[in-house]
Amino acid sequence: MADNRIIINKQRSMELQISPDNNYAWLTIFNEIEIIDENELIEFLNMVGIRYGFENATEENVDRKKVKKRDVPFLIAKGSAFPPKPKFELFFDPENTDKIESNQVLARLVESEEKVLIGKNIFGEEITGGDYKFTPELYCGENCQINGNNEIISKISGKPLIDVDKIISVQAETVFDSIIDKKLTFESDLIVNGEINGARLMINGNLTVYGDIVNCSDGIYVNGDVKFFSGDHSTIISSGKINFDKCKFCNLIADKEIIGNDDSSIVGGFAISGEQIEVDVLGNDYRELTSLEIAIAPYLKEQITLMSHQLKSISSEMKPKELEILREQKQEMEDKFLHKITQSLSKPKPHSILIREKVFPGVFLRVMNKSQKIDKLLHSYRFPEN
Repeated sequence: MADNRIIINKQRSMELQISPDNNYAWLTIFNEIEIIDENELIEFLNMVGIRYGFENATEENVDRKKVKKRDVPFLIAKGSAFPPKPKFELFFDPENTDKIESNQVLARLVESEEKVLIGKNIFGEEITGGDYKFTPELYCGENCQINGNNEIISKISGKPLIDVDKIISVQAETVFDSIIDKKLTFESDLIVNGEINGARLMINGNLTVYGDIVNCSDGIYVNGDVKFFSGDHSTIISSGKINFDKCKFCNLIADKEIIGNDDSSIVGGFAISGEQIEVDVLGNDYRELTSLEIAIAPYLKEQITLMSHQLKSISSEMKPKELEILREQKQEMEDKFLHKITQSLSKPKPHSILIREKVFPGVFLRVMNKSQKIDKLLHSYRFPEN
C-alpha cells in the first residue's frame, strides 16, 4: 500500500488509505477505541468523499474470511461493476402476508433488458462495460428453491420474507398459549396467543404476541420483528421492527421502525430506533422520565455493549477456547456494526420522530446529533421539524 493516499481523521483515532485508481479504501481503527463511534466514522467518510462500495467490501471480506483487527488496515470500500437487477413479479404482499404454504410460488424473476455491467468507484463515479450472466439463484434464500421457469418456490410453510437485496426466504414458526417465568430460546418465528410474563427469551425469528408483555426486565431479544398489544416494565430488543398499542416503563430497542397503532402511547422508559418512531401520545401529566431516540443500528450496538461487559466480567473464569470464541463473536458484531454505519452513507434514509396527537413536557427527543427537551404540551409534533 506504499502508493496509497493516506488520510487521518481530526480525532486521530482512524486512518484511511485510498488506492491510486480510487477503487479501494482501507480503514484502520486505532486500538485505543473501545466501541466505534458511528458519528465520528460517518463524519470522516463524508469528509473524504467516499460514497460507494461499502457492501462490495463487506462481501469480499466475508469471502476471504478477513477479520477486522485494531491497528490493521481493513477493506472498507471497493468499487466494482455489477449486473442490473432482474424484474420481480411477487405473489405475496411483503407487508401483510403472514403465512404461505409449502410448494407455493412466491415470485417470478424476469431478466433485465440491460445487458451491460454498470459500476462505480468508491467516490461514486460511474464505470461501464463488459457482459454478465443472469443468475436468478442469487435471489433464492432460506427454505426456498428455484425452478426452471425462474420461479422461487417455498420448501416449507411459514412467513415469506424479502430483504433489501431482494432475496426471498421463508421463516418457520412455533406457537405457545402463554409463557410465564421461563428462560427459553427459539430458532423460529414465535407466536404467543396469550401473555408473556416474567420471562427471558432469545428468538431467532419474528415474535407476535396476541396479549401483553409484562415484567420481562431481563429482556426479550428478537432477531426479527416484534408485534404485541401492551408492554409493562419490560425490555424488548429487536433487530427488525416493533409494533405495539401501549408501553409503560418499557425499554424498546429496534434496528428498524418503532410504530404505535391507533390510540398508542409510551409513558416512562425509552425507545431507540434505527429508522423512525411514531406514537399517538408520549409522556403524561406527571412528567414521567420518557425518551425517544433515532440512532444507527441500536440493536447491534446493544449486543456489542453486552458482549463487552460479559468479556470484562467473566473472562478470567473462562477457558482459553471459550474466550476466543466469545471474542470472535464480538469481532463479528463489530464488523456488522461497521457495515451498518457505511450502509447509512450509501443508502441514506430520512429519520424522524412523529407524535401524532400530543407530547407532554419533560420528554426528551434525539435524532442522530439533534436533540430537544420538550418544555410544554405540543400537538401533532414531528422532530426534527424540517
